[in-house]
Amino acid sequence: MTQIKNIKKLYTFKGKNISEICRKAGYNYRTIVKYLEKSDFNEKIDKSGDENRGRPRKIDFVSDIIDKWLLEDKSAPLKQRHTAKRIFLRLQEEHSDLLAIGYRSISKYVSEKKKEIYKENRGYIPLEHPPGEAQVDFGKALFYENDKSQMLSLPKIPFVIGRIVNVKANKYGKVEFETNIYSTSPLYWNVSSP
Repeated sequence: MTQIKNIKKLYTFKGKNISEICRKAGYNYRTIVKYLEKSDFNEKIDKSGDENRGRPRKIDFVSDIIDKWLLEDKSAPLKQRHTAKRIFLRLQEEHSDLLAIGYRSISKYVSEKKKEIYKENRGYIPLEHPPGEAQVDFGKALFYENDKSQMLSLPKIPFVIGRIVNVKANKYGKVEFETNIYSTSPLYWNVSSP
């Protein structure tokens, strides 16, 4: 980039002609002209002209065959569908006269076509819970005291804002919930079961 700036400076400020700049910089005449005419080297190249060019792409000769195979695969079991490699090998066997491109081009085309054919439009409904709401559920837990086990009914409360880290219960039905430090909920909840 520095060399390009020097070429432009020699031409605009020092008044050198293109032939002198070629000798001094060691570049070809066309390169110097290109540098002088171009103002922004970060411009994006528009590739939309490739689709509208006069000659057909090489993949166009076999694209109808590939599309037909991929659409037939849609009703086939998952393990029996064509891969890009299998399509390429099958084209070599059955349509070698039309195949004038390599595996990578076939693979790229098959990948794009499969994304188009198998795309899923998944919708979702956002779940919104205002802070402070909770859902209470009852579950059973095995409780051990002095080597004796007892089945207790315990409330289970998943908080929306804070996650419960630890639940402490005793045989009388008193339950303590300890939440994490990021919660807006109280640190301990004492809940008596009926």
